[in-house]
Amino acid sequence: MKERRAALITEQRSILDAAQADGQTNLPAEAAEKFDKIDAEIRGLEETISREQRTAKREAELANVSIEAEAAEVRNVTLDSNEYRDAWHKSIRGDRLNDAELRALSIGTGSAGGNLATTQVAAQISQLREENNFMREIGSVISVDQKTAFATESSIGTAAYGAEGADIAESDHSFGQVTFNPVRLGRIMKVSEELLGYAGSPMSPQVLENYIASSFGRSFAQAELEAFLVGDNSNAPRGIFDNAATGKTAAATDAVTADEIIELFYSVAVQYRTAPTANWIISKEAAQAIRLLKNDVTTSGARNFLWTPGLGEAPDTILGRPVYESDFVDNLAATKKPILFGDTSYYQIVDFGGFEFSRLDELYAASGQVGVRGIAFNDGELLNTAACKVLAMAAS
Repeated sequence: MKERRAALITEQRSILDAAQADGQTNLPAEAAEKFDKIDAEIRGLEETISREQRTAKREAELANVSIEAEAAEVRNVTLDSNEYRDAWHKSIRGDRLNDAELRALSIGTGSAGGNLATTQVAAQISQLREENNFMREIGSVISVDQKTAFATESSIGTAAYGAEGADIAESDHSFGQVTFNPVRLGRIMKVSEELLGYAGSPMSPQVLENYIASSFGRSFAQAELEAFLVGDNSNAPRGIFDNAATGKTAAATDAVTADEIIELFYSVAVQYRTAPTANWIISKEAAQAIRLLKNDVTTSGARNFLWTPGLGEAPDTILGRPVYESDFVDNLAATKKPILFGDTSYYQIVDFGGFEFSRLDELYAASGQVGVRGIAFNDGELLNTAACKVLAMAAS
């Protein structure tokens, strides 16, 4: 319409210019009639344009109100709100989500494309990880949003006494650096469509949360424990055994002695072995072997075992320090490292973000199942390689 109005105005100008060129001060009757007809059409177009502009303005105002309302609605949604929880449950069950639920779910979009677990599910998984992964108990744990670096102390420098007026020697405090990157830990769990509610009785939110948290929490814990103990830093965290220094090498390939255990204990610097966070980590075979170790017969005829059982909820100890046992640690075999001792708080675990879940409909459709994919990101490494030492078995 604006283009038509412009064309008509141009046509009116042509009529006026033609009359002036002929030296006429007034338009001829025919030209005047045409000019007035065009003028009437222009006024009609202007009124139509004005009405449309007023309507568009009002529509924009309504749209802004709607956008602001939607934004306010999303601002009020958190991972522990009922809106997000309901939308998350429906997305896992495969129910159709309305616009409000899609907006609520969008606040939990994770870096890997899934949806962050609700606060309730995340809390249950975290609890199960801590209960089934002792490295989260005896190591140090922080949560961050992106890759991060830690300073490692390689030398504190030395100080020395000297005569008054004598030069004071320089001695630098040296630092290294360890960078932690998000390493993906994932699993796909198959679930039957009937279990999720296709038979007309959808799984309740509480049951669904417990089901997912229990399954993923325990499996994540076991995968993490293996990585934090013996991971080789290849698409996995670097385990504490991987870069701890060797404190003692056993004389045999498949046996340890009490003397070797004691020598390993004292190979760790006093500030680390006497720390309240000093611990033993051993394999199942090493545990069995150490439990049998005892000292020579005393004058009273008694023999003391190196391993001391804990009383009540207190842990078992070796030389007064707690013992943690795992099947993931090497057994007694040539060149293996079945025993570690030291201040395990120097093992740093870094969690990146929360737990992400997504539903996979096509992967197992032929068998009447759906996949639930769970993902977490973390990393780990021993920041001070002198704080923990391992006992290595003889090569042959």
